[in-house]
Amino acid sequence: MSKQQQNQLDGAICSPIENCIQLARSRSDPCNMNGLTMRRILLLISLFATIVSNSAKAEDSVILRNLNLVDVAAGTVRGHQDVLVKDGTIVDIGVDIELTDDIRVFQGNGAFMIPGLWDSHVHVFTTPDEPDTALPMYLLNGVTGIRDMGALWPIEKQQRLAKQIERGNVLAPRVVLSGAWVDAPPGSWPGMFLADNPAKASQLSRGFQAKAGHP
Repeated sequence: MSKQQQNQLDGAICSPIENCIQLARSRSDPCNMNGLTMRRILLLISLFATIVSNSAKAEDSVILRNLNLVDVAAGTVRGHQDVLVKDGTIVDIGVDIELTDDIRVFQGNGAFMIPGLWDSHVHVFTTPDEPDTALPMYLLNGVTGIRDMGALWPIEKQQRLAKQIERGNVLAPRVVLSGAWVDAPPGSWPGMFLADNPAKASQLSRGFQAKAGHP
């Protein structure tokens, strides 16, 4: 990826929502499935996450007009769909949803929307600044939920960040925490907690649970 392309992707998180829509429409990708451009689909997810985050803090109601909605349960694509969001929650999907004066409108112009993706095995707390880069990139690639499977950050610091995300103060996928990173000696990563037998692993686990506030 070129530096210019990377700057475009970085800007999609903090630019006005209209710019995100334009970016989703203009991006091309060699992985094209019968005209359905994966990059447009994934960027629309990140756009939607941006809208939901902003709507929860500043805009009570927003609507995305004219989307191709990918229904993964039915295996179909529903064209010309509108998606209405109130207080950060999808409340209606349909054709030509009636508007009121308090609803802000964004034109999807035929972009594709799919449900947010999950990555159930990640490690995003291995360095002090890793979340600053990793979390926005998950959104830009359509991942709206992650499960961290072992971290080097103190659990209290992980929990603070997860709460900020839930409150909408940090734009990031939802994070499910597993806690500390435990391995057998010598360990696969510097800074990991080491346990050379089941008793030691259980002892470490109980200590981590107590720090996390779990009985």
